[in-house]
Amino acid sequence: GISNAGTLSLDNDAISGNAAGNAGEPAFIGNGGKDRSPKVIPMGGGPRLINAALNYADHGDGRIILRFGDIAKHFHAHVIFATDKAIAERPDDLRRFLKGWLETIAFMRTNKDATVKIAMPVLDTDATLTAQIYDELMPMFSDDGRFDPQALAVLRRSFVEMKTLPQEPDMSKLITEAFLPAQ
Repeated sequence: GISNAGTLSLDNDAISGNAAGNAGEPAFIGNGGKDRSPKVIPMGGGPRLINAALNYADHGDGRIILRFGDIAKHFHAHVIFATDKAIAERPDDLRRFLKGWLETIAFMRTNKDATVKIAMPVLDTDATLTAQIYDELMPMFSDDGRFDPQALAVLRRSFVEMKTLPQEPDMSKLITEAFLPAQ
């Protein structure tokens, strides 16, 4: 069996955000039976993936031994995109949206019970599981919306490593913090 990440292999149980080979389809690789062949079960993404992983672990069908954050300490899992047209034509709307987003994160961070209560019917989960999902997700959210330079370096390198671009891009041409509230 698996006791830690060092003993992890496709012949054992694992939770993976890309087990099926498609980043848009996180999956659980479960024990396929006595032959220990992996069984891939597509599970969706975000809170639903965490919900499924926690359910598998809670029912003894698997366990979480490694989280993405254990490997990639500096990574932006959540970013907000705007088109060039929206940036040019609706800058004040973008500022208001980002202000509201950050106020929402602040509310969620300081009001776990209320956030769990709101999320329960959306996720179709009970209070205990929703609180566990909250505990997994909330650390991923930025309180100020600013980019972590180390996370941007990881992203910049990933474009080359994944052969998306031949060389690392100038990230200043791809991102802006101009619409965030002043610090």
